[in-house]
Amino acid sequence: MEIKTIDLIRNSELLNQVTIDYLRKLIVRYPYYQTLRLLLLENLYKVHDTQFNEELRHSAPLLADRSVLFQLVEGEHYEIEQQVAENPVGAESGDRTLSLIDEYLCDVPQEKAARKTTSVEAAQDYATYLIQLDEEEEKALYPKAARAGDEEKTPARKHRIVLTEKDDSEMQLPSEEEPQKEDFFTETLAQIYIRQHKYELALEIIRALSLNNPKKNSYFADQIRFLEKLILINKNKV
Repeated sequence: MEIKTIDLIRNSELLNQVTIDYLRKLIVRYPYYQTLRLLLLENLYKVHDTQFNEELRHSAPLLADRSVLFQLVEGEHYEIEQQVAENPVGAESGDRTLSLIDEYLCDVPQEKAARKTTSVEAAQDYATYLIQLDEEEEKALYPKAARAGDEEKTPARKHRIVLTEKDDSEMQLPSEEEPQKEDFFTETLAQIYIRQHKYELALEIIRALSLNNPKKNSYFADQIRFLEKLILINKNKV
C-alpha cells in the first residue's frame, strides 16, 4: 500500500511501525519541514518507540511553536478549567502554561552552588522562583536583614521566606574593597526590578551578567528566557 503524507496528516490512525521509516526518509530530504517532524514524534509516541525521547529533544528546538508539540503529546492529560467572571485568566495562568511546556521539553541544569532545588512547576511566577533560588546569596550580602527576618519567623514558618518593604529600600552598594560581591549585588538589583515589574531593566542587568560570566551562561540563559516571556505577556495585556 502506497503511503501518502497527506493521508497521515488527515488520519493519525494510519501511523504505525512502517510509517516511521517513511517519515524518517522524508525528514532527511526536508529537515526543516515541521509537519513531518510533528508526525514522526506522534508516530514514535503512539507505538511507544524507545527513540521517542531522543527525537523529542532533537526536534523541539527546530519547531516554531513548541506548545503545539506539548498539546500533541501531553495535551490530553491537562484540562484548562473555565474561569468564572470574578476570576479571569491572568498572568498567573499564562506563566503556569509556559512553565509546564518548558519543564516538559527542557531539563534545566541546576547551579552547583548551595542552592535549593526548586521545581519551576511549583513556582507561580518568576519573581518567587528567583527569590527562592538566591535566598542564600541575599543572606550573605545582608546578614543583618537576614537575622532580623529569622527573629520574626515562628517555628511553624521556619523554612518560609519573609519579605519586607525595608529589604528593597535599605540595600547599600558594595564598597570597592569587595569586588567579589559585585555580581551578587547586581543580580539582587535585578530581582528588585522584577518585584517592581520593571522586567526590561532586569533583563538588561541579567544580560550584562551573562556576558561577564561565560561559565554561567546556561544559568543566566534560563533567566533571560523567562524574563523575555514575562515582557511578552505584559505587552499582550495592554
